[in-house]
Amino acid sequence: MPGQSQDEHMIPLDAFIDETMALLELSPTPDEIATEQVRMFRDAEIEGRFAMCLNY
Repeated sequence: MPGQSQDEHMIPLDAFIDETMALLELSPTPDEIATEQVRMFRDAEIEGRFAMCLNY
């Protein structure tokens, strides 16, 4: 995505790769691989924060 390296809402690519690889190295491997920034949105509905996440 053009400009993502300057977007404060985007995770830097190196950080994303590092976090993803660390998750893949866990034993047992998680059923779902989701970085911490993604988990905020992934769990929003269950935790009652859905509307707040849409207005970040």
